[in-house]
Amino acid sequence: MSYYAVRTGRQTGVFHTWEECKEQVHGFPSARYKKFNSAKEAWAFVDSEDSAGPSSGYRSDTWYEKPRFSRYKRYYEQSSSSEDEEVYEPKRAMHTEKKSSYKGHSAVVYTDGCCANNGRNDARAGIGVYWGPGHPSNVAERLPGRQTNQRAEIQIFQMLFLISPDCSLQVGI
Repeated sequence: MSYYAVRTGRQTGVFHTWEECKEQVHGFPSARYKKFNSAKEAWAFVDSEDSAGPSSGYRSDTWYEKPRFSRYKRYYEQSSSSEDEEVYEPKRAMHTEKKSSYKGHSAVVYTDGCCANNGRNDARAGIGVYWGPGHPSNVAERLPGRQTNQRAEIQIFQMLFLISPDCSLQVGI
């Protein structure tokens, strides 16, 4: 008869079937388990101190699950699927207060360009420009084109120059 000893797992102990053992160790990080021919040896394994490295007869989890993220940065690849080409309508602020950030010929503008998963195929970038409560030029929208943090930041400045192309308005950013 076989005995399956689990030293480190969801539940430790000695199990009589591989299926019972597998339930305790499959997907459990750094699981420690081993098959024995006697219950005495199996319990000795469970009760022994865990060594720093694998011991002889150590079996690592053979149901290795692929990690979700690579430790190496992926280079951008242009997606050819049409599902990435969604149409996004800009969201405008919905405030009723009538305060302005204008101070003579200058204005205080809050901006941000951001990108989740920057540099990856599944990157999503957006931009935000806030002039003040209820201002018609407030913007919060998805970045068109290639999704990177740098492009999002640059897009904000392009928008500001379109609003004041002759640079008659001093903008503090």
